[in-house]
Amino acid sequence: MKRSKAAIALAVGLIFSAGFSACETASEPPPEEKKTLLVDNTSSPYAERVGITNWGAMYMPSLPEDKTSLLYGAEKILESGGKVIKIACGDPKSQYPLDDWSGESFSACVDVLKNARYAELFQMDFKTFFISITEQSRAKYTDGMSEEEKESVEREFYEATKYLLETYRGSGKTFILQNWETDNYIRYSMEGMDEVIVLRRYAEYFNVRQDGINRARAEFGMDEEKNVFVFGALEINKLDGSYTYSKAVDYVVPYTYADLYAYSSYEYKDKDKFKNAEEISVALQAAMGYYRSKLPEKERYPQPVYFGDNRLAITEFGYPDKADGYSGEWQKTVAEGHLLALDACRLQYAVYWQLCCNELVGENASVIKKLSPTALRAYNFSAGELNGFYLLRPDGVETYSFSYLKEVFKSNSKDAEGKKTSVWK
Repeated sequence: MKRSKAAIALAVGLIFSAGFSACETASEPPPEEKKTLLVDNTSSPYAERVGITNWGAMYMPSLPEDKTSLLYGAEKILESGGKVIKIACGDPKSQYPLDDWSGESFSACVDVLKNARYAELFQMDFKTFFISITEQSRAKYTDGMSEEEKESVEREFYEATKYLLETYRGSGKTFILQNWETDNYIRYSMEGMDEVIVLRRYAEYFNVRQDGINRARAEFGMDEEKNVFVFGALEINKLDGSYTYSKAVDYVVPYTYADLYAYSSYEYKDKDKFKNAEEISVALQAAMGYYRSKLPEKERYPQPVYFGDNRLAITEFGYPDKADGYSGEWQKTVAEGHLLALDACRLQYAVYWQLCCNELVGENASVIKKLSPTALRAYNFSAGELNGFYLLRPDGVETYSFSYLKEVFKSNSKDAEGKKTSVWK
């Protein structure tokens, strides 16, 4: 590392203490701006603002032999009343290990979107799809992208966006193409390199993705009459001051022009830091207020600023039930705290991680991870083998959090009460 962290940490601390104890939300845009604000989800029903992720599930109770976990999990989310889903479209074989992907190959990200399983998913009655997606060519950004790499990345996102716009025209659906956790993704790329340079090169890479999206939208003429929307989102995952490396919020976000800025929220969840949902919400409001202060100026945008000043979302949040003795109690508290912050900060979305757990723990983890889809479907999980980022347990029991979210969707009130469940043993 070639730069001092002390000055950065001090500056961030002063900013948090000085002006971001609560989320600073935007005022109503002036009339001339409203005509380009195609999407503002901040006052939509919770079923259209709060999502659930289906990605990486190591089990899925009652999964039929002839069903994929990708589609069956989506059905379970729809049954909950939710209209927002998050999925992955990078490496389906590893991202959906319960499903057999043999014989499938993808040379570009649009090939994944065109796959029959994903096509069936996109026909389902969801309003918004968050899609964690990357180019199949896997550009190397750390040493600076070559012109050939830029053209390849831009083309993949152009083709993916064009396909979604043309195929789902008139459907009323929104597709949000996002990256995965910028800070975590580039963490090991920074070893032995100048952190700020690596982060700025990632900003350049992300803008090339956005350029592909922008080109396809400009050609298509995306508007409310065509009634289908594709947006690009940048996801970061470090806002807490305890992170010792340079953060994407400081060195990537201001130099990009994403349609939406997202936060993967796992820094504001632990029992030893907070007593209740309200305290979680207050801390999140401060963090998101700082995030908002780092958003790029509108003058930087080559495209319309579709979400205006409220271009923030939480695209992952949750709690490992294992840390709470598999009782589900604190997991529900974390969910409630994030919904409080959703409203206080006027965020576009908040997406729960996740329907069924993807994190293996314990001495059998390495063995289980190597199981074939067929063997994995037959495996009988016990408490202690999963970290517990789930709404649906392996024994088929719906968690307190899942019951709570279902009631939120049904009543359109975050003050709804869920049903507590027994401890998983």
